[in-house]
Amino acid sequence: MFRDRFVQVRERLSRHKHIDVTGGSTAAVAAARGSAVSAAAGDTSGSAISGGAAITLTPIESTRAMTGHRVTVLGMLTQTPDGTFEIEDLEAKIPVNLEHCRCGRGLVTESSVVLIEGEIHHDGSLLADVLGNPPAESRSDSLKAMGVVDQYQVLKTPAEF
Repeated sequence: MFRDRFVQVRERLSRHKHIDVTGGSTAAVAAARGSAVSAAAGDTSGSAISGGAAITLTPIESTRAMTGHRVTVLGMLTQTPDGTFEIEDLEAKIPVNLEHCRCGRGLVTESSVVLIEGEIHHDGSLLADVLGNPPAESRSDSLKAMGVVDQYQVLKTPAEF
C-alpha cells in the first residue's frame, strides 16, 4: 500500500512543470534553493515555484556520496523504534534530523510522503531545513493524465476532463 502511494505521488510530481524527478541540472537546483520545498508545500512567501524556479529531486540512494551538498528528496517519513526519524523511497533510507526544520502548510504524520530539503551531514544523515507535502494537482490535470473514459456520461463538459 505505501509503495503504491509513493509511486502515485512520484508520478504526479513528474507531471509538475517545476519539479524534475529525473535528477536534472544543477543550475536549476541552485536557482531553487532556499524556499523550494516550502513553495511546493504552498508557502507563497518567496516562492521558488511561482517564480519559475525548479525543484530537482535527488534519489535517496544518490545522497550517500553527497556529504555537504544540499538536496531535496521525496520519500515516506518513518520513525524507528528508538525514536529517530528516517526518510525512505523505493531503494534506500537515511536518518533525518528534524530539530531545526521548518514545516510547510498541511498535516504531516508518520508514513506521510513528503518533500524534505536539507544538507547531507558527514555521518550520512539529512539535516532537514524544510519539510512539506508535495504540491497538489488539479482535478482536470489528473483526469487528463489518467485518460479517463466517461462511459456513464457523468461529466458535463469536456472542460471537466
